[in-house]
Amino acid sequence: MQDGGRDRVVFLDRDGTINVDSGYVYRPDELVLLPGAAKAVADFKRAGLKVVIVSNQSAIGRGMCEEVDVLRTNERLQALLLEQDADAALDAVFYSPHHPDDPASTRKPGLGMLPAIKQQFDFDPAYCWMLGDKQSDVEFGLNLGLPDNHCILLLTGAKTAVAQNLQRGLVFPSIVEAAQYIVSEISE
Repeated sequence: MQDGGRDRVVFLDRDGTINVDSGYVYRPDELVLLPGAAKAVADFKRAGLKVVIVSNQSAIGRGMCEEVDVLRTNERLQALLLEQDADAALDAVFYSPHHPDDPASTRKPGLGMLPAIKQQFDFDPAYCWMLGDKQSDVEFGLNLGLPDNHCILLLTGAKTAVAQNLQRGLVFPSIVEAAQYIVSEISE
Protein backbone atom coordinates (compact mmCIF):
# COMPACT_ATOMS: atom_id res chain seq x y z
CA MET A 1 0.00 0.00 0.00
CA GLN A 2 1.23 3.46 -0.78
CA ASP A 3 0.11 6.89 0.25
CA GLY A 4 0.11 9.30 -2.66
CA GLY A 5 2.33 6.89 -4.56
CA ARG A 6 4.83 6.67 -1.69
CA ASP A 7 5.85 3.55 0.18
CA ARG A 8 4.44 2.71 3.59
CA VAL A 9 7.30 1.10 5.47
CA VAL A 10 7.65 -0.81 8.71
CA PHE A 11 11.23 -0.46 9.87
CA LEU A 12 12.26 -3.31 12.15
CA ASP A 13 15.27 -3.78 14.33
CA ARG A 14 16.62 -7.33 14.01
CA ASP A 15 18.03 -8.79 17.24
CA GLY A 16 15.46 -8.79 20.02
CA THR A 17 12.68 -7.78 17.62
CA ILE A 18 12.48 -10.60 15.06
CA ASN A 19 15.01 -13.05 16.46
CA VAL A 20 16.26 -13.88 19.94
CA ASP A 21 18.99 -11.48 21.05
CA SER A 22 21.59 -13.85 22.47
CA GLY A 23 24.34 -11.25 22.39
CA TYR A 24 26.11 -10.58 19.13
CA VAL A 25 24.10 -12.60 16.60
CA TYR A 26 26.35 -13.23 13.60
CA ARG A 27 26.33 -17.02 13.23
CA PRO A 28 23.51 -18.20 10.96
CA ASP A 29 23.13 -21.51 12.80
CA GLU A 30 22.53 -19.68 16.10
CA LEU A 31 19.71 -17.47 14.79
CA VAL A 32 16.34 -18.28 16.39
CA LEU A 33 13.13 -16.50 15.45
CA LEU A 34 10.96 -15.06 18.18
CA PRO A 35 7.50 -16.65 18.41
CA GLY A 36 5.09 -15.08 15.93
CA ALA A 37 7.75 -13.02 14.13
CA ALA A 38 7.18 -14.64 10.73
CA LYS A 39 3.41 -14.19 10.94
CA ALA A 40 3.86 -10.55 11.97
CA VAL A 41 6.14 -9.87 9.00
CA ALA A 42 3.67 -11.65 6.70
CA ASP A 43 0.78 -9.65 8.17
CA PHE A 44 2.64 -6.42 7.38
CA LYS A 45 3.23 -7.61 3.82
CA ARG A 46 -0.39 -8.72 3.35
CA ALA A 47 -1.48 -5.25 4.53
CA GLY A 48 0.60 -3.73 1.72
CA LEU A 49 3.52 -2.50 3.80
CA LYS A 50 7.20 -2.71 2.91
CA VAL A 51 9.26 -4.45 5.62
CA VAL A 52 12.77 -3.12 6.09
CA ILE A 53 15.35 -4.22 8.65
CA VAL A 54 17.52 -1.47 10.18
CA SER A 55 20.07 -2.94 12.57
CA ASN A 56 23.24 -2.01 14.43
CA GLN A 57 25.74 -4.84 13.89
CA SER A 58 28.75 -3.63 15.88
CA ALA A 59 30.25 -7.14 16.05
CA ILE A 60 31.86 -6.23 12.72
CA GLY A 61 33.38 -3.02 14.06
CA ARG A 62 34.44 -4.80 17.23
CA GLY A 63 36.40 -7.34 15.17
CA MET A 64 34.25 -10.25 16.37
CA CYS A 65 33.18 -11.23 12.85
CA GLU A 66 33.41 -10.27 9.21
CA GLU A 67 30.71 -8.54 7.20
CA VAL A 68 30.07 -11.79 5.32
CA ASP A 69 28.99 -13.40 8.62
CA VAL A 70 26.29 -10.78 9.12
CA LEU A 71 25.21 -11.14 5.48
CA ARG A 72 24.85 -14.91 5.89
CA THR A 73 22.93 -14.43 9.13
CA ASN A 74 20.56 -12.03 7.36
CA GLU A 75 20.08 -14.60 4.57
CA ARG A 76 19.28 -17.24 7.21
CA LEU A 77 16.80 -14.85 8.81
CA GLN A 78 14.96 -14.45 5.51
CA ALA A 79 14.97 -18.22 4.94
CA LEU A 80 13.54 -18.92 8.41
CA LEU A 81 10.83 -16.30 7.97
CA LEU A 82 9.79 -17.78 4.61
CA GLU A 83 9.84 -21.32 6.00
CA GLN A 84 7.24 -20.28 8.56
CA ASP A 85 5.13 -18.09 6.27
CA ALA A 86 5.52 -17.76 2.50
CA ASP A 87 4.40 -14.11 2.69
CA ALA A 88 7.11 -13.10 5.20
CA ALA A 89 9.52 -11.66 2.64
CA LEU A 90 11.74 -8.80 3.72
CA ASP A 91 12.00 -5.93 1.25
CA ALA A 92 15.48 -4.88 2.37
CA VAL A 93 18.05 -5.17 5.14
CA PHE A 94 20.23 -2.25 6.17
CA TYR A 95 22.79 -2.43 8.95
CA SER A 96 25.53 -0.39 10.47
CA PRO A 97 28.82 -2.28 10.86
CA HIS A 98 30.34 0.41 13.06
CA HIS A 99 31.69 0.26 16.59
CA PRO A 100 29.75 2.62 18.91
CA ASP A 101 32.87 4.80 19.32
CA ASP A 102 33.50 5.15 15.57
CA PRO A 103 33.17 8.86 14.67
CA ALA A 104 31.98 7.89 11.16
CA SER A 105 29.23 5.70 12.59
CA THR A 106 25.99 5.05 10.75
CA ARG A 107 24.45 3.52 13.88
CA LYS A 108 20.95 4.09 15.14
CA PRO A 109 19.63 6.34 16.55
CA GLY A 110 21.54 8.49 14.07
CA LEU A 111 20.39 8.67 10.46
CA GLY A 112 23.55 7.32 8.84
CA MET A 113 21.62 4.52 7.11
CA LEU A 114 19.05 6.95 5.70
CA PRO A 115 20.79 7.78 2.38
CA ALA A 116 20.93 4.08 1.46
CA ILE A 117 17.31 3.58 2.53
CA LYS A 118 16.16 6.56 0.44
CA GLN A 119 17.87 5.09 -2.62
CA GLN A 120 15.44 2.16 -2.47
CA PHE A 121 12.31 3.59 -0.90
CA ASP A 122 10.28 6.73 -1.37
CA PHE A 123 8.44 7.04 1.91
CA ASP A 124 6.53 9.62 3.89
CA PRO A 125 7.43 9.30 7.60
CA ALA A 126 3.81 10.04 8.54
CA TYR A 127 2.86 6.63 7.09
CA CYS A 128 5.75 4.55 8.44
CA TRP A 129 6.52 2.73 11.67
CA MET A 130 9.63 1.73 13.63
CA LEU A 131 9.71 -1.30 15.92
CA GLY A 132 12.60 -2.29 18.13
CA ASP A 133 13.60 -3.52 21.54
CA LYS A 134 15.87 -0.63 22.54
CA GLN A 135 15.47 3.06 23.24
CA SER A 136 17.81 3.75 20.29
CA ASP A 137 15.26 2.11 17.97
CA VAL A 138 12.48 4.41 19.16
CA GLU A 139 14.84 7.38 18.88
CA PHE A 140 15.74 6.34 15.32
CA GLY A 141 12.06 6.43 14.39
CA LEU A 142 11.62 9.82 16.00
CA ASN A 143 14.74 11.09 14.20
CA LEU A 144 13.22 9.89 10.92
CA GLY A 145 10.25 12.13 11.68
CA LEU A 146 7.77 9.36 12.44
CA PRO A 147 4.81 10.25 14.66
CA ASP A 148 5.26 9.28 18.32
CA ASN A 149 2.61 6.55 18.10
CA HIS A 150 4.47 4.99 15.14
CA CYS A 151 7.63 4.41 17.20
CA ILE A 152 7.21 1.18 19.14
CA LEU A 153 9.34 -0.34 21.87
CA LEU A 154 9.00 -4.10 22.16
CA LEU A 155 9.56 -5.84 25.49
CA THR A 156 11.13 -8.88 23.84
CA GLY A 157 14.58 -7.51 24.56
CA ALA A 158 14.11 -4.27 26.50
CA LYS A 159 14.46 -3.90 30.21
CA THR A 160 11.29 -2.90 32.03
CA ALA A 161 13.05 0.23 33.30
CA VAL A 162 13.62 1.34 29.70
CA ALA A 163 9.91 0.96 28.98
CA GLN A 164 8.98 2.87 32.14
CA ASN A 165 11.32 5.71 31.18
CA LEU A 166 10.13 5.93 27.58
CA GLN A 167 9.06 9.53 27.02
CA ARG A 168 7.67 9.15 23.50
CA GLY A 169 6.39 6.16 21.56
CA LEU A 170 4.33 3.11 22.42
CA VAL A 171 5.20 -0.13 24.21
CA PHE A 172 4.02 -3.62 23.21
CA PRO A 173 5.00 -7.04 24.58
CA SER A 174 6.21 -8.30 21.18
CA ILE A 175 6.11 -7.85 17.43
CA VAL A 176 2.89 -9.90 17.39
CA GLU A 177 0.85 -7.33 19.31
CA ALA A 178 2.55 -4.44 17.50
CA ALA A 179 1.63 -5.97 14.13
CA GLN A 180 -2.01 -6.36 15.21
CA TYR A 181 -2.06 -2.69 16.25
CA ILE A 182 -0.45 -1.41 13.04
CA VAL A 183 -2.58 -3.53 10.69
CA SER A 184 -5.75 -2.43 12.51
CA GLU A 185 -4.64 1.22 12.32
CA ILE A 186 -4.09 1.14 8.55
CA SER A 187 -7.32 -0.80 7.96
CA GLU A 188 -9.46 1.95 9.45
